[in-house]
Amino acid sequence: MGYFVYILRTSSNTLYIGQTNNLEKRIQEHQTKSVKSSKYIRYFNSIELVYSESYSTRKEAMQREILLKKWSKAKKEAIITGNMVKLGAKALRKTPPKEGELAQIKRNPIYLVLDRIIDTYNIGSLFRLADAAAIKKMYLCGEMEYPPSSRIHKAAVGTEEWVPWKKEDSTLELVLKLKAKGIQIIVVEQDPQATSYKLLSSKIHFPCAIVVGNETTGIDKKILKQADIIVELPMFGVNKSFNVWGSAAVVTYKIIEELR
Repeated sequence: MGYFVYILRTSSNTLYIGQTNNLEKRIQEHQTKSVKSSKYIRYFNSIELVYSESYSTRKEAMQREILLKKWSKAKKEAIITGNMVKLGAKALRKTPPKEGELAQIKRNPIYLVLDRIIDTYNIGSLFRLADAAAIKKMYLCGEMEYPPSSRIHKAAVGTEEWVPWKKEDSTLELVLKLKAKGIQIIVVEQDPQATSYKLLSSKIHFPCAIVVGNETTGIDKKILKQADIIVELPMFGVNKSFNVWGSAAVVTYKIIEELR
């Protein structure tokens, strides 16, 4: 047995949200204004079913119903029309994508490659970055944690369910595969051959892949040799290096500038 959350539009253009285990029967009850219909619905000349979602349990349907009822009308209209709804951190943690929603996201021709990232907070933050930048796909390579993970989920605020990702055994093998497909490899690392992020605009071509590495050992030299571009951020203080997700964010948005 399935359960449904639905949205009705009334003749006065208001929206009504409900949940049921028999959608067809419930809509008929509303339309005929039977004693089982909502008292609110009976005040209107007509109603139209404009949106529905299905769930496997009543608990899930009830939780979604409660959430949708808290949304503004503009957000409700957005899901009715199929536009992407922007979710806050609290909603993201409890709202996995429904079937077809991921396909609605227009993604940028940028890949994000994580090479043996240790800290789950960094991994989660990189998922959050990948979602914010509409990354085409993220790769988690080598020995590192990956979803499902409560610690990653906490830092990612649920975005790990909205970002296409794949676990890979070897960063080097993945980089070689991406290069063979004509994807430009941009490695974020401190290196004598590195260029400033400010000069990226003259060197980028799409699609491209941004590779970020282990917080302690950095990027392996074999991977550096495969890089089309090595980029680093200037450090003006006493700290020698910047956080991995922070560096990735700066470089990612610098690259996105070339798409706009």
